[in-house]
Amino acid sequence: MDKLNPILKLSTYEIGGKKILLMNQNLIQKIYAETTMKNVRNSREFKFLDQRSRVQELEIPISRKNIKEFKAQIDQIRKRFISSTQGAFRPERESHLKHKKK
Repeated sequence: MDKLNPILKLSTYEIGGKKILLMNQNLIQKIYAETTMKNVRNSREFKFLDQRSRVQELEIPISRKNIKEFKAQIDQIRKRFISSTQGAFRPERESHLKHKKK
């Protein structure tokens, strides 16, 4: 378990970071949407803001995908740990059971 703790902590920190990034991206997207509608002075500025808005729209699904991947990685590590510990205790349990049957 000591070997898995740093991996689990890192994955949970990365999930937290991605969630914060996702919130920031949603906020930035709203700001760009409001700015493009109200304060555009020329076509270059409109194109720049429109491009930034599209980039944010693409980054949001990527962040959600990364969060899902990290959660799947954590689940996989936990399942592997549980299966390894169950396998380690099984012979000990069988010896206790044989002892009780006698």
